[in-house]
Amino acid sequence: MAEIGIILGSGLKKFAENLDSPTLLYSDENSFHKKKVCETWIGGIKSLVFSGRNHYYENPGNKKLFENVQMCLDHSVKLLIISNAAGGVNSTLKISDLMLITSFIDMINARPVEYFSHGKDSLIRRIIEIAIENKINLKRGVYYAMKGPNYESKAEIKLLRKSGADAVGMSTVPEIKFAESNGIKVIAISCITNLLRNVSGLYTSHDDVEKAADNAFENFAKLLLLLVKNHYELLK
Repeated sequence: MAEIGIILGSGLKKFAENLDSPTLLYSDENSFHKKKVCETWIGGIKSLVFSGRNHYYENPGNKKLFENVQMCLDHSVKLLIISNAAGGVNSTLKISDLMLITSFIDMINARPVEYFSHGKDSLIRRIIEIAIENKINLKRGVYYAMKGPNYESKAEIKLLRKSGADAVGMSTVPEIKFAESNGIKVIAISCITNLLRNVSGLYTSHDDVEKAADNAFENFAKLLLLLVKNHYELLK
């Protein structure tokens, strides 16, 4: 049994490399994102740490798409912290910023736009307080989930701005919805790894994403440890 689950997004897997005596539960080196699941103790709290995930654009089927969350359910996880790499739509966001996802727009399934809130505003307020108390620059905003796997076109960037999105990515929303529907409380955080500007000549490579995430890693790791430390309070 574990209290907490942590899903690490692109470029943030270094957190798993610094775990203290982890037990490897699952490994798939042949998968597109080289998935690993470890069980470990973080700040005295038994935790599951997931490196890699399946995306909707890979056509994995529900069993694979929700594999990480299902393992959390199997281990009685109560709090799931999900992270991802995302493109910054809001002009106030900068590369390597961390953004707490306060709501989302789900367009992965090409269904009508759907907004979601984490439920209790008190959870969001407490996370922001923790960040401020510890001098962590944590933005907050709306995450727009798209199918992928291509980066956004100029026309899509215009649409994203009109929709009220602050950041955009290709994951996380299915995990949030599946976890919440099964009674797991969720905290979701985006690492802004590129900026979406409606100008020509901008191209984002995977190396750019990795570099931006690496620059954000110190703050990201610090925030994760604080959330784990305060998880009993966050579960109230």
